[in-house]
Amino acid sequence: MKLSLSSLFLFPLLAASASSAKPLAQTQQGPIQGAHVHEKVLAFLGVPYAKPPLGELRFRPPEPLDACDGNRSVRKATRFGPACYQFRYQSVLGDSLAPTTPESEDCLSLNIFVPSSRHKSKLLPVLVWLYGGAFNEGSTSAPLFNPTGLVAEQPEIIVVTLNYRLNIFGFPNSPALSFDEQNLGIRDQRAALEWLRLNIGAFGGDPEKITLGGQSAGADSAAALTYTYRDDPIARSLILQSGVPEYIGPQDDTVFTQVAETVGCRNTLSRADELHCMKAVNARSLQNAMSNLTVNPFGTTGGAPMVDNITVFSVQDYLKLGAAGNFSRLPVLMGITDNEGDSVLNFSEKGGVNKTLSNILTTTFFNCPLAQEAL
Repeated sequence: MKLSLSSLFLFPLLAASASSAKPLAQTQQGPIQGAHVHEKVLAFLGVPYAKPPLGELRFRPPEPLDACDGNRSVRKATRFGPACYQFRYQSVLGDSLAPTTPESEDCLSLNIFVPSSRHKSKLLPVLVWLYGGAFNEGSTSAPLFNPTGLVAEQPEIIVVTLNYRLNIFGFPNSPALSFDEQNLGIRDQRAALEWLRLNIGAFGGDPEKITLGGQSAGADSAAALTYTYRDDPIARSLILQSGVPEYIGPQDDTVFTQVAETVGCRNTLSRADELHCMKAVNARSLQNAMSNLTVNPFGTTGGAPMVDNITVFSVQDYLKLGAAGNFSRLPVLMGITDNEGDSVLNFSEKGGVNKTLSNILTTTFFNCPLAQEAL
């Protein structure tokens, strides 16, 4: 599958005034008001699916939202929510994965795109999409991942995109954290699926017909979730572009330790005190510290999934689990993303991307050896 064929995801959001109607959905947290973003598409944007991971909830697994007490006012969901903090690559190149919204730790939100022609009595299948970005960058507000055009062209599905924590915020790998407190970004994805199972029906989606898809790190995550939650995957099928769980390499606490040193929190005597200190540091300071760890534009980054034997396993264990059949038996559509170098270049509506640079980057950093051998 070619990244350039994702042009349906690039359809621009039109003004909410495209229709005078104000679509409402009744969730467990209260009524949500969306907007018409296209004559054929309704969108509910920036809908929270977990409590904001602020203060003491930083570096903690996501916590579910409280249910509505019946008196909650209508929540407007007409704008993308903030992006999760991004790793700032030391690169002069552009970046199609960059968010168009401000960054914040209060970023655990999702977006639901619904065909306006949907028959009220019919629940539609749902595609949940996880963005890529090496677990260090990515956002639902990036134009590359806007599914308005896809829903307009394929009015028999609902598409959901979601933000999940990245880099040190999503994968702190602190030695003070237990294994069931690691890989927070992947746990965020599961929390979003659990919220959707309870609420997608209010938007016309069928919770029994959820397809989970993703590209690169998003595909890695989607596949990994079928091992962690093999008896309750929520999703009924997968679409994996350029990713499988075996791509998730082992990590240590080097990044967390280096950042702690940089911001004055390093504590060799008490890792618990070190973690407590890191929770109090300004988020932007943590972002700057992790982004300055390397000058390699595509090398060492600000954190990545670690093997905890709960959400992520070693390559050897994935092979053993696969051989033993210890995973969710789901239909899977797999492919390789051609022109993946496009994602780290500026995109122009008139000229597209610099194809020479794209080919160099794709061959150097996004190359599949088997695909090369097949040429």
